[in-house]
Amino acid sequence: AFPSLDLTPFAFTISVMVLAWALFRYRLLDLVPIAYHAVINSMSDGVIVLDPADRLLYLNPAAKQILGYEEEKEAGPRVEQLLAGYSSFLAAPLSDGVTVQEIALGEGEAQRFFTLRLLTLQEGTQQLPGRLLLLHDITAAKHTEAILVRAKELAEASNHEKSAFMAEMSHELRTPLSSIIGYTSVLQQEAEAQGDEALLDDLEKILSAGDHLLTLINNTLDLAKLEAGRMDLYLETFVLSVLVNDAVASVHPQIKLRGNTLKLEGINPLDLMRSDQTKVRQILINLLANAAKFTDAGTITLRVSRDEFWVEFEVKDTGIGMTQEQMAQVFDLFRQADPTTVRKYGGSGLGLTLSRHLARLLGGEISVESEPGKGSTFTVGLPIEVNRPNDSRTFNA
Repeated sequence: AFPSLDLTPFAFTISVMVLAWALFRYRLLDLVPIAYHAVINSMSDGVIVLDPADRLLYLNPAAKQILGYEEEKEAGPRVEQLLAGYSSFLAAPLSDGVTVQEIALGEGEAQRFFTLRLLTLQEGTQQLPGRLLLLHDITAAKHTEAILVRAKELAEASNHEKSAFMAEMSHELRTPLSSIIGYTSVLQQEAEAQGDEALLDDLEKILSAGDHLLTLINNTLDLAKLEAGRMDLYLETFVLSVLVNDAVASVHPQIKLRGNTLKLEGINPLDLMRSDQTKVRQILINLLANAAKFTDAGTITLRVSRDEFWVEFEVKDTGIGMTQEQMAQVFDLFRQADPTTVRKYGGSGLGLTLSRHLARLLGGEISVESEPGKGSTFTVGLPIEVNRPNDSRTFNA
């Protein structure tokens, strides 16, 4: 009998010999470089390899097409000859091994835009002599950007014209309405003198509706001015209590109409304020009218407090209140806390939006706290003294 032999070492040797023959016979080791070369040649981005003197060593077909380079005309020119006008970029030191710039090639309708990326050549952690240039065509993106910019400019121009029209239209509406309210007030005084209670009730309704409509027109006019960047501040020093009483008198018919009680707290007849009196009054009117609209047979409290630099107006009601989600959008333009409130309570959704922007225009801010079924509290903080005469700011909805 023949002795048992372990053929494993022979099998391994034969396998290595077969693999070596296959690598040599079929050039398997050349597949990776061949694949890399095929990928680079098929790229739409331009690839340029430079030697340490910035002469061209290699350009893929896309780079040749972009730069209009024909290899047979000139051997190894410097890259500045093909990218004239960008020598400072090419000579600048690389930041973290790479630097990027947008460039334009060609003129007129044939002009194209590229992102030019300049990199060092690396093999692992070792830096090699020479550099790599990559050209990525961004012409379509630039054209799209130009179209969007133009569309934005046209939209802004159209919006400006719309705002100017709204401002003019609101002014034309306000003038006759002010006359109606004025004549109604005269008739109301005559009715009071004659003791005509039935006529007084009718005139009270006309005044209430007229004041409500005038508030809407004023809000529309002011929003149009804000959008058009034509909202100015007219600063003056005034007695705070007089302003509060004027605002309360304007809204009192609406408060009374729903059977509400108004409480005033913290009013000091000696307190002064330097600000735009009309805009402060408008903020208070909007907040009081909002409280009156959403409160039935309840209590509305206007509390005024101040320190050395700030005055705070707090309008608290016992009305329907709001959820957290509703509070998040209550200051949005043309939005109310709930769409169902529009049908039940009416309104345009302008008052609170305008109040916030007026408060910010005056250097202050407005906030809200609320709970469904328990009412809402709007708080406005304004500086006691505004020192920006004739300030003008643009509205951003």
